[in-house]
Amino acid sequence: MISDIAGIATAVGVLLAVGGLRQGQRQRIRAFEDFYVSRYWLLLDRLSLRATTGHDNGEELEGEDHKALLAYLSLCEDELDLRASGWISDATWDIWRKGMRTQLDHWPVSKVWSQAQQAAEQGHGQAFTQLRRFMSSGPGGEDPCELSGWTRRLRGLRGWIVP
Repeated sequence: MISDIAGIATAVGVLLAVGGLRQGQRQRIRAFEDFYVSRYWLLLDRLSLRATTGHDNGEELEGEDHKALLAYLSLCEDELDLRASGWISDATWDIWRKGMRTQLDHWPVSKVWSQAQQAAEQGHGQAFTQLRRFMSSGPGGEDPCELSGWTRRLRGLRGWIVP
């Protein structure tokens, strides 16, 4: 009888410990996500009104706009790397991938993205390997995270209930 109670108490203790570890992991993931969202908004704040509103009047982008948009492309590359490493939750990834696709398909980001791709093909500038793979993978964009469903749950990337 006492050994049964001790076994149950041990099992409950292990479950609570795993739950605590999982919660800590989810908090670390949320901190990464929040940091990258902050970086995104800081970059948007650096853009001119023309670039922010997407008014392409045929003129070249100003130096600061071009620089901020290159930084945005680097941010996207970082986000894809983090997702591949299992540091971005499934819910956040769904929002980010849609945002990346939308931004990279519209001016002025599309213009800078096109120039960055040409430079990468010529061996100049940043390669944007993950971003080029993501954009060439179809309308939904390939998920760079290759972790299994259960591993994602245990790491806190996915909730216990899958929609």
